[in-house]
Amino acid sequence: MELVALNAAVTWIAVIANLILTFAVVRRVIANRHRAPREEGEQLGLPKGVTAPAFEGVMVDGTQVSNADYHGRQLALLFISPNCEPCRRDLPRYQRLGTPAKVAGTELVLVSTGETEATRALLLDLNVTLPVILTPPGDNSFAANYKIPGTPAYCLIGPTGVVESAGLPAFDWGEWAELVRSWESGERFTQPASEPPVLEVMHTG
Repeated sequence: MELVALNAAVTWIAVIANLILTFAVVRRVIANRHRAPREEGEQLGLPKGVTAPAFEGVMVDGTQVSNADYHGRQLALLFISPNCEPCRRDLPRYQRLGTPAKVAGTELVLVSTGETEATRALLLDLNVTLPVILTPPGDNSFAANYKIPGTPAYCLIGPTGVVESAGLPAFDWGEWAELVRSWESGERFTQPASEPPVLEVMHTG
C-alpha cells in the first residue's frame, strides 16, 4: 500500500513539473515571437516621422485614388488579404470603426494585397463597406513601399503626409489599441512619447 501511495505521489510530482515546464516554454515562445522582428532586423511598417510614400490605386468601386486625395486629413491605411484569417476575424470590427474614426478626423481605408475577386467576395460576405484600395495582381509594391511584409498591418499618416504610427492592429495592446480608443472616445490620436512595442506580422503573403 505504501509503495502504491509513493508511486502515485511521484506521478503527480512529475505531472506538476511537466505542467510548469510547459507553461514556461509557452511563455518563452510568445515572448520570442514578439521580439523576433527586431532581433532579425525586420521592421513592420514605416518608422514614425518619415514622409509616407506616394501611392496611386483603384478603389473597389473603380474610382481612381492617390495619396493627394487625403492631403490635409489623417489617414489610416489598414492592409488586409482575403487569405488572412485574422483579417477575416477582425474585419467586422474594422467596419464598426469607420464612422467613429471619421468623426474623430481620420479616414480609415483598407488596402487589399490579394486578388480582386477574392477581395470582393470577402467584403460581400462580411458586409464591409469601408473604402478599399485594390493592388494590381502580382504587384506588391504598395505593401513593399510601406514595409508591410504581411497582413494585417496598418500605417497612420498625418495631415501633412508624415507617418504617425505603424505596425500590427492589435486591439488589446500597442498603438493601434490607443488609436481605436481615441476614435471611440472622439479624441484625436496623439503619438506616445515612449518607444512602441515590437510588433509581429500574423499572416504573410
